[in-house]
Amino acid sequence: MISTVSKFFLLISVLCLSACAHKQFQKVGEFGPEKTEILQLKLSTSNVFLIKGKQVVLVDSGVGGDWDDLNLALKDSSYSMKDIKIVLLTPGHADHAGLAKRLQSEGAEIYAGHGDVAMLARGTNDELKPTSLFARLIRPMLDQSFDPISTVTSINEPIELSDYIGSPSKILPMAGHTPGSVVIILGNDQALVGDMMLGGSMGGAIFSSSAGEHHYQDDLRKNHENIRQLLGLGCSGVIVAEG
Repeated sequence: MISTVSKFFLLISVLCLSACAHKQFQKVGEFGPEKTEILQLKLSTSNVFLIKGKQVVLVDSGVGGDWDDLNLALKDSSYSMKDIKIVLLTPGHADHAGLAKRLQSEGAEIYAGHGDVAMLARGTNDELKPTSLFARLIRPMLDQSFDPISTVTSINEPIELSDYIGSPSKILPMAGHTPGSVVIILGNDQALVGDMMLGGSMGGAIFSSSAGEHHYQDDLRKNHENIRQLLGLGCSGVIVAEG
């Protein structure tokens, strides 16, 4: 029998080895008649997703310190930063928009919800509204700044992405997590929901397939309405950005 203490140190060792390992994109799904691939990359504080359609689309960008990991992972997938034509920010928080300005300088067009445009131009998060005591305790550690982004394609109504991706897909404004949070619908039943939900515990190391309440929600009631709306649309495959 392995003691509880031994199990704890084994878990910590696994987490440390995972943090040191070379990060790579992993296929997490596909959609549409073209079988367009969805690739996931676990960065330091959130996930980013690569959609391999007509154009290379990146969903979220990580924090400023994730540049080398993102660059190496793209090279492993036979891409470069300049191949990314569009970056879709599901919320405009620092852990999702930290590299957006730098990717913009490489030629990418940045899309974000209208309600988050001011936050992106400022380069600091709006007030984070905790949903638990734990979230309240860690909030001071999350007040990060990032390179401000003044030129953004603002999303205030649904946008079809089929011309960019090739398979049926669209962006839906779904304010709740932030005033401008958005969801990307892929095919008929999959959705990249950003931080609408939290995936797993301890950064997704355990219970990674269990979705729960995110630590912070700008409008908790509205966010729950958004989840019900997605279920009503038939979105049975939900991929979260954090955890």
